[in-house]
Amino acid sequence: MDLDERVAQCTVERVHGSVAFGGADVALAIDPDFDRGFGLDATVGSLEPGKKADVILIKNDESPAMFPILHPYGHVAFQAQRGDVDTVVINGRVVKHAHRLVDVDLDAARRAVEQTVDFAMGQLGEDEWVAGMHPDIPESKVLDNPYTYTEWGKQR
Repeated sequence: MDLDERVAQCTVERVHGSVAFGGADVALAIDPDFDRGFGLDATVGSLEPGKKADVILIKNDESPAMFPILHPYGHVAFQAQRGDVDTVVINGRVVKHAHRLVDVDLDAARRAVEQTVDFAMGQLGEDEWVAGMHPDIPESKVLDNPYTYTEWGKQR
């Protein structure tokens, strides 16, 4: 079993049956002991030569969601969005820096996506495609947000 398969299997085993995660649960993936629990500490888990590592730096001074940071784990898990990702390093290679992809031909990517959409539309037919774009949405329950400050300034 390769590393990716092992990580996927261990992740499924760890979270199977869980319904909700807190910020600290989600942040286990960046915790220094995460790798040890999965038996992967010789290959991943720290920034050292010879180990696999992906690093994501989150910074967006223009986003109102990026301050105040009252709980770092919760902030990363529940507040940060893709537009807040400043830099991404995958196995030592910078793939995004200063909010921009590095060495990516966006025009080619757009063309490939357009071709994929055209193919899917052709396979489904116009009626099925339109129906898929406007599915019936079942009623849903709005979950409580742990970051609503409804008691701000309340006397204790």
